[in-house]
Amino acid sequence: FDIETLEFKGMIIENSKVKYNWVHFVYLSEVPYFDPKETDEGYLEWIYKDDIGSLPTPEIDKAVYKYVVNNQKFIFNDEYDDELNLVYAKEELSGKVIINRK
Repeated sequence: FDIETLEFKGMIIENSKVKYNWVHFVYLSEVPYFDPKETDEGYLEWIYKDDIGSLPTPEIDKAVYKYVVNNQKFIFNDEYDDELNLVYAKEELSGKVIINRK
């Protein structure tokens, strides 16, 4: 299928002192239903939006979901410690610190 519309929602910048540094771009689009294909990332499946809160989810992803659902653009700047525990997260557009365990 072809994606006709793609809406930029935000980005996540993840930094640590070890070799874990990523930039993620988050987009939203509507696509027709299709059976997920097998991938090297594991089993993929469709879920209902209302069920997202009941899934095991990384802490920063929960914050991202709130921004997407509320149609708010975001830039998260996240810091991880040497053991890859999230210690700091700031949403840069608003200046709001989401997590501070420094």
